Amino acid sequence: TSKSLCLERLLPFAGIKLTRRDLKRSEITLFTLFVIFFYLLASSEFGLVNWILDPRTGYQFYRTGQGHWYALGMSFLSAAFTCGVIKLNKPIDVVVKLLVYLPFCFLFGSKAYLLSFFIFTLILLWFMKWKSLKKFIAFGIPFIFLIMLFNFFGNSNEVILEDVFSYFDYYKNAADYYKGYLSGNIDLFYGQVLISSLWEYVPRGIFPEKPYIFGGVLVADIFYPGAAEASHTPAFGGAVMNFADFGVFGVIILSFMSSQALITGLGSYLVYTKKMFNPFDINLLTVLIVLMLYTPQFGMFFPSLLYIIILGIVLVVVKITRRR
Repeated sequence: TSKSLCLERLLPFAGIKLTRRDLKRSEITLFTLFVIFFYLLASSEFGLVNWILDPRTGYQFYRTGQGHWYALGMSFLSAAFTCGVIKLNKPIDVVVKLLVYLPFCFLFGSKAYLLSFFIFTLILLWFMKWKSLKKFIAFGIPFIFLIMLFNFFGNSNEVILEDVFSYFDYYKNAADYYKGYLSGNIDLFYGQVLISSLWEYVPRGIFPEKPYIFGGVLVADIFYPGAAEASHTPAFGGAVMNFADFGVFGVIILSFMSSQALITGLGSYLVYTKKMFNPFDINLLTVLIVLMLYTPQFGMFFPSLLYIIILGIVLVVVKITRRR
């Protein structure tokens, strides 16, 4: 129980029970916030209709200066979906809810976002011990990848297999970086990545002079010069961003300095050791745990402090919309 970790003393809301109706009100409120932020994002430059018709182009070329609306819209849609599914009694209702939300996920033009919604649904169905889970996986994986491909090519009629596989290049990029480092062609940044990452807290819409190359983009710019300014930021797997400053020492130390890593560690302990996640018995602490561990791409573009703030905002919404 939460008392075993004194969580009810540390977190006064921990034991607040939530009914299906409570979560439905929270879902509607959070979904409304998503609509507001998406409208602000899409209408700012590209146009709402244009963005809806071609989300991939909007994602690639029209986020510059509007990234805060993009990040907020994405996080609130994910939080709305979480409140919409975590207390559903029937697994088939969870699948139906996923199908309802997928078109809204598609609007963000991100393939990873679509995939994360599908994976979150799988996790929830696994917790619910659904007997048809294997069948859902067999049919669901091809379905979600078809949607991702459609998202990838947008309005293009030409499908090139090489382009498809080039998207999954996280670890290839990492391998290229480590190859360059070990061969002496790339030096460590000695704190530049960490210090310059503070620019993440400054919205470009407020400070247009914000540099395009900062934080992890310093690494990406070595291999893809000019890509960041064109609103393209290739990803690097394999802990490259922590390694780039101080090598192996940086990977060890910076991993412990990440608030998201610490929160994820605590959440995993609560779920898998203390058994504090039951889809059929939901309280506010359960919502917190699911947001931290499973909610699709929640807080994805928020640095440590802002991630904690957005987490708190969602919990406040859930608590305020709860029926007294």
